[in-house]
Amino acid sequence: MARNVRYLVYALTFAGALACGEPETRTPLDLSKPGDTLLGFVKTRGSLDPEREVVFYWTGFIYSSVQESSLPVTQSNKVLFKFEGYNITRFQKTEEGYQQLSREASFYEDPTPGEILECWSNPLNGRSVSVVHVWNDPVNNRFGEKETSLLAHTEDGDRVVYSTDILLAYPSPLPVAKYPDYSGSNPYQAAELFNFYVSRAALEDSRLDTVPATSPGRAGAPTFPGCRWAPNRASSSTRHMAAS
Repeated sequence: MARNVRYLVYALTFAGALACGEPETRTPLDLSKPGDTLLGFVKTRGSLDPEREVVFYWTGFIYSSVQESSLPVTQSNKVLFKFEGYNITRFQKTEEGYQQLSREASFYEDPTPGEILECWSNPLNGRSVSVVHVWNDPVNNRFGEKETSLLAHTEDGDRVVYSTDILLAYPSPLPVAKYPDYSGSNPYQAAELFNFYVSRAALEDSRLDTVPATSPGRAGAPTFPGCRWAPNRASSSTRHMAAS
């Protein structure tokens, strides 16, 4: 409800400015055209200004996805960690479209007090392990104006929702034969699913290089190797807020 109210306030403020005789600043976007779709996504996910960095913050929880023989299915999944982090992004214009340049850091935390963990006791096997946090550098991507199949979107009134499904699959740097406690499979496979909610009025405001956005997301992946808990998996539910 709060998110819908915020989008409505932005749209009404924009309409009110026009009613008061302020100059027209709205440049309509046709999201059926790849170029307009990409332009809107860059304003949502980053900034049209190549020198401006946009920060996405997330917080949420990581759950086990393991069936415990002593418990019914409905009681098996447990909260393992609180998860908190940042992605810092800027976009550069290229001949084909845009280059995304970003880094990110995430931290595993105790679910209750929210303190960053250095040592973790696994509630399912009793092992205590050192915690290795996430430092992803770089996290880059290229987007072409003629190929925007990854930028699926839907519209609901003034609200535009960009959806990005990131499916990861590559040879694991930890082969199972060498690291049976740390690796659950030879290919690393994971999925990161995000929706980016943004106001169309904001996207079409030519005064803005970047616009406010929120992004709930979900990911499914193997537990991090430091758990020494192969071959189990974990899932996360995160809530994202963008700030420039």
